[in-house]
Amino acid sequence: MCNIPTTHHQIRPLRSRVLVVEDHRDVLRAMTRLFTMDGYEVLPAANVAEAFDCLELQPDMVVTDLLLPDGDGLDVLRRARRYREGSLPVALYTAAGDERLREVFAAIGPEAIFRKPLRLAALRAWMKMNSGSMAAVATPVNPVSDQQ
Repeated sequence: MCNIPTTHHQIRPLRSRVLVVEDHRDVLRAMTRLFTMDGYEVLPAANVAEAFDCLELQPDMVVTDLLLPDGDGLDVLRRARRYREGSLPVALYTAAGDERLREVFAAIGPEAIFRKPLRLAALRAWMKMNSGSMAAVATPVNPVSDQQ
């Protein structure tokens, strides 16, 4: 089940809804607070199963860690794209090495890949760019570059 309060969620909010998938509870809590303060409605998920439940609530974008306890961020990305026929902006972040990043980028081509340690300013800029319009598409980043 998606970890959001059940009251008042039958009506679609005017602000952008972001699904955040992170298995470290403290990091998930911190990202949820930060993105909420930025004006987003956050759907927090601690694993792939919770993320799948949250996708039912039709997020406007997805931010996910690549390595998760019950799968990986690619599973979330693939499912998310099925919900919106490829138009759902998705960002992955990871500590994976260059070879794995090349594989990820070649296999699925997320709009953005961020390396850990995560630079929140870059992620927040990407989110802002993708929150105003469902048609907004981020410029793909070099998956092996640290310049994000």
